[in-house]
Amino acid sequence: MVTTTIEQLRALREDRSVRQLADEVGTSAEMIRRWLRGEAQPRADRAETIRQLFIELKKPKAEVSEANPFTGGK
Repeated sequence: MVTTTIEQLRALREDRSVRQLADEVGTSAEMIRRWLRGEAQPRADRAETIRQLFIELKKPKAEVSEANPFTGGK
């Protein structure tokens, strides 16, 4: 299944504000909104940034350490 840039953007938007996402992508919040509404498409460099952020989102979370925090990890 191919995930489009806008689908990736929507997935990223689930846990970020538009402002946060705009800062990460390097554009304005208004441009993020325009992309999400389908009024414009991101340039290739912005689409690549979105793709990279999406890949990071999909990586498994680091496993919780089993070290005992009360004994200094022993």
